[in-house]
Amino acid sequence: MQRLIVLNAKKPRLVDIQQSGLRFLGLALTWRQGRHGWNHYPNVELHHKSLKKLRDGIREKLNRSKLWRPVDEVISDLHREIKGWAGYFHYGNSTRVMGKVGH
Repeated sequence: MQRLIVLNAKKPRLVDIQQSGLRFLGLALTWRQGRHGWNHYPNVELHHKSLKKLRDGIREKLNRSKLWRPVDEVISDLHREIKGWAGYFHYGNSTRVMGKVGH
């Protein structure tokens, strides 16, 4: 069985990453200057919208309207969501972001 892949005609574009970054699969890719100024590197980190989406999901699970659910079930749901999220977004410079999520 063959699958036909159709691209959205509005989305494909050429980007000079040194001039402006881009968002791809929930990550923000930018070109950064090193601490000493002579070396440059591609920086990959979590896009702020992805982090907001995770926080909103956690708030929804901990909402007061869901207090009727057993604590074990709520913890299990939260663990599953955070573990899956961390597994997907552990690439790039994620130490600071993962620390914020833990907090």
